[in-house]
Amino acid sequence: MQLPMQPVFTASYTGIDQPRRLIIRTPQEWQAIWSELRRDQYPITAPPAVDFRQSMVILAALGMRGTGGEAIQIEGVSRREGRLFVIVRQVSPAAGCVMTQALTSPVNAVQVPQSDEPVTFVERQEIRHCD
Repeated sequence: MQLPMQPVFTASYTGIDQPRRLIIRTPQEWQAIWSELRRDQYPITAPPAVDFRQSMVILAALGMRGTGGEAIQIEGVSRREGRLFVIVRQVSPAAGCVMTQALTSPVNAVQVPQSDEPVTFVERQEIRHCD
C-alpha cells in the first residue's frame, strides 16, 4: 500500500556532509536535524511545521559532492508485511558532463503518516546523460 507523502524540504546546499537516511518521529529530533541542515544559513529559521502526533519526516541526504548536477529524491513510501519501504533515487551526471564546480550537499525530506514500523530504504541510482 502506497502511503501519502508531502514534501517538507529540498535543498542542494545544506550542512549535512555525509550520506544519511533518517526517520524523524519527534519535534526534538526534527529541531536537531534542522539545526544541522541549516547550520551554514544565517539566520537559522524555524523548521517547517510538522504535527508529529500524526506524521513523521523521512530524510535522505546525499552527502558532500564536488560539483552541481547531483540530486537525491524520495520517490515513494509503501507499507508491506508490517514494514515501510522508502524508495530513494540518487541522480548523478554522466562522465564527461560539464557541471558547476561547487560544493553541494543535496537533501530531500518528506512527511508521511506516523508509524512505529521498521523502515527499509531501497536505493536507486540514475545517471543523467549530457544534452
